[in-house]
Amino acid sequence: MSAQQKKKQRTYLLPFILLCFFMAIIILFIALADLPEPISEGPLFSVTEGVEEGEWGAEGQIGVFPAVIKPGDKGVFHFTVENANMVRLKYDFFVTQDYSHNIGDRHFPFRYRLLMNNVYVVGSAGDDGWLLPEDLHIENVTLLQGKQQFALEWIWPFDVDDNLDTLLGNQAGTLSLNLHLTATVKEGDLESFN
Repeated sequence: MSAQQKKKQRTYLLPFILLCFFMAIIILFIALADLPEPISEGPLFSVTEGVEEGEWGAEGQIGVFPAVIKPGDKGVFHFTVENANMVRLKYDFFVTQDYSHNIGDRHFPFRYRLLMNNVYVVGSAGDDGWLLPEDLHIENVTLLQGKQQFALEWIWPFDVDDNLDTLLGNQAGTLSLNLHLTATVKEGDLESFN
């Protein structure tokens, strides 16, 4: 082999060696990089009262209502649900009420409706958009990655059942509203990461 052929061969060999070296570095970097997991450790979602206030635990007491309420009162309870994962979540939401005294088979007179990002998802605007607690539920709704703002509106309608209103006022009981929010990974989302 001539000297000129050897020099030409070395000229091709050097770029090939450099290319292999850089590819090895890239592969090593990718292997050692802390790539995000599709689902973080811990809870699938977090819930905060208001926009950025304290985070809820799995169970806890929060102040949905003011200390004293009467027929005709209404209000809004704001909360934020955050999905910090790289997958969509499927969630269900419903409420239940517990009253500290017996009122027989009558319903506590409160009505509710729920907004997500300023759009009604259960109930509707207007006087006939209010729902009983057992009718305030949503199922299989997609919760995308990021924060979703919720507003739970409540009202104690005036002059619906004066006898019941009087009974509740005389009892001066305690109303507990239980907010139930569950989430699961949306089917098929995890397979896209494998």
